[in-house]
Amino acid sequence: SFFNNISVIVAAHNEEKDIANLLDSLSFQEYPKDKYEVIIINDRSRDNTEGIIKKYSEKYNNIKYLKIDKEDKNLIGKKNALAKGIEQSNGNILLFTDADCVPGKNWLKSINNQFNLGFDVVVGYSPLVSYNTKTIFQKFVFLLKRLERLSIFSISAGTIGWNWGVTATGRNFAYRKRVFKELNGFSGIGHIPSGDDDLFLQKISKSKKYKISFAKDKKSFVNSVERKSAKEQINQEKRRASKWIYYPLNIKIYLALIFVFYLFLFISFVMAIFS
Repeated sequence: SFFNNISVIVAAHNEEKDIANLLDSLSFQEYPKDKYEVIIINDRSRDNTEGIIKKYSEKYNNIKYLKIDKEDKNLIGKKNALAKGIEQSNGNILLFTDADCVPGKNWLKSINNQFNLGFDVVVGYSPLVSYNTKTIFQKFVFLLKRLERLSIFSISAGTIGWNWGVTATGRNFAYRKRVFKELNGFSGIGHIPSGDDDLFLQKISKSKKYKISFAKDKKSFVNSVERKSAKEQINQEKRRASKWIYYPLNIKIYLALIFVFYLFLFISFVMAIFS
């Protein structure tokens, strides 16, 4: 099979707990070492993230280290770090994940196969596999988060089946480098705190120039480890919710209907227990 040159790009902000697990998984991919690089951007971390990344970049030739000291007012949040990583990338395929993720050893190979089928954009699945579930309440919250994750990816896979990009996650997302260049990168969405994944996918879809795929191969799945505190999770949900006003009207209506469906499904479940 043909091996594309892949640049794996990761923005890391205070990720000392998880970054080593990610770098270990990226170091042992079943993919030719000279055909992929890993670009890790230390985005204003205040912990030991920088030291850990430097250690791996010194050990492995294909792991590159970049550092961001200041936020760009035109590229808020993670988009600034990702844009810097893309500038320094050599691959014709850009593949993104997060610092708290652990891809399997065949991740690159599986994603590469999608591009060899002629797709320009690949959205992947990222299940939540671990969480601090010591109490019954924490286990219940974990279950709800897994159900929410599954529903989001169901929407993603279904709409992509129509070549309509509605939502994606930066934990497992890829596109050809020329797509980023032809659409002028994050222009138009750079001022929004989040949206390097779903808003950019919507921008891609709106252009109607590119073929989009949802990767169904289990080898393409990227496990996500959730260690955030309650406060960090609330802030994350606020950032995610802030993107809603920037969604096109047709997507807002579509997602609202799905939300109502899941709401009634949950109510039916509760009623079934107590009636």
